[in-house]
Amino acid sequence: MLDRPNLDSKIVIYPYINRIILIRENLNSPQYTYRHINQNQSIIVLRILVLAGGIGIILFGGYVALSIIIRPSIEVFDIDINIADSALEISALPKSRPFLMSYTNQPFDWNEQAFQDTARLIEAHADAITIFYDVGVPWHEAFEGKSYHPAVEADIQRQVEISKNFQNVILLTSFLASDRVNLSFDATGETGMERRSGVWADLDFNDPQVVTAYLNYCRDLIERFQPDYFGYVAEIDAAYTNAHNPRFLKLRDMAKTIYETLKAEYPALTVFIEFNLGDKPYMEERKDVIDALLPYSDLYALSTYPDHFDPIAGDAMKLPSDWFTRANMYAKGKPIAILETGFLAEPFMHPTLGIRVAGRDKRLLIPGGEKSQALYIKRLLEAAILLDMEFVNLWAIRDLDPLFEKLALSEDEFMSDPMAGLAKNIGLYDRDGNPRPALDIWDAWFRIPLQQGTFN
Repeated sequence: MLDRPNLDSKIVIYPYINRIILIRENLNSPQYTYRHINQNQSIIVLRILVLAGGIGIILFGGYVALSIIIRPSIEVFDIDINIADSALEISALPKSRPFLMSYTNQPFDWNEQAFQDTARLIEAHADAITIFYDVGVPWHEAFEGKSYHPAVEADIQRQVEISKNFQNVILLTSFLASDRVNLSFDATGETGMERRSGVWADLDFNDPQVVTAYLNYCRDLIERFQPDYFGYVAEIDAAYTNAHNPRFLKLRDMAKTIYETLKAEYPALTVFIEFNLGDKPYMEERKDVIDALLPYSDLYALSTYPDHFDPIAGDAMKLPSDWFTRANMYAKGKPIAILETGFLAEPFMHPTLGIRVAGRDKRLLIPGGEKSQALYIKRLLEAAILLDMEFVNLWAIRDLDPLFEKLALSEDEFMSDPMAGLAKNIGLYDRDGNPRPALDIWDAWFRIPLQQGTFN
């Protein structure tokens, strides 16, 4: 992510102020002597130092004041202006592609019409649909074999009916909570999820009751959706970086049990874990965790949002050439897939991360642009063919502004995290349903036939 600008590093006189402070401290030290300077000389030196220090402080204060008054406008950070149209041209496309192209069934608003409109858009631009159930697990009901809460059941039924229109279905649920640290909340009630209560409140990973309930839930989802790909835990390396952490070891053991049981019961089903793909320091910090968990996944399925990382910061021109290919270093020969991704198509104002701009004292800017998004999609799909990926799934086909407006009014807990807003404007259609340049690139690849016999 972008950090606040470090003003100190940009001020030439600042090191001299530090040096003056250092000299003054030495002069007050009992170990310091004037052995080589007489009294008059010392007074002259001190006057010079004080004068220099005063001038330095004035200049420093002036610089800081000007930096506050004269801040750049948002227009200065128009990253699209540096992207030539030729950079978005498509040439030498392959005759066939090995990977499915998919979108998450993420409605742009929370009403039946938006659900149906989203599904129709996905049908027009994708081979597959991806469905996420990673916000909670109906622990009590799944363990006891009882019916789910009517709201939970209604949503599953809606998603099942939509998925029937697609030949290929990618499905993910998760026993990890949204913080990617603790065991998931309960999927129950009108709110969608609640904290675990009763005997379930204190249960943790790999507890026999937790394993039984979760396996029952996974089996139920598999039977209903008949997916081609089934993910059973989301972004497992987002928070855990120590493969020897006692809680991580319990998580790993639970993953092992779930994977081995499901593979024995559904041997033809691709069962996987979702990992994260970030910059080099991020990946190296998680290397041991990835190694510990890959044996329990048929894919190296990835969540990647490069625009969240400081060196890129919404500008696809800064995407490292090895961003996707570095996945080979960690996949250990497993097939690679992109389970979720996206890239900002509009500037985003964040309360704590980004660049200070004029007129936005309480918000910082993370740049974004439609051409930048299009360039990202181009490089993403080029990498998909290079790495012989299984599938590429974008998080949102249309911007989520209406949904976020409702969530803000409802004071949804999800909205308390400013990072959530970074998913609002990553659609290939804008909030009004107008296509963006990235959609032309996506569709050019979508029109390429799938390799024969690769998929159902």
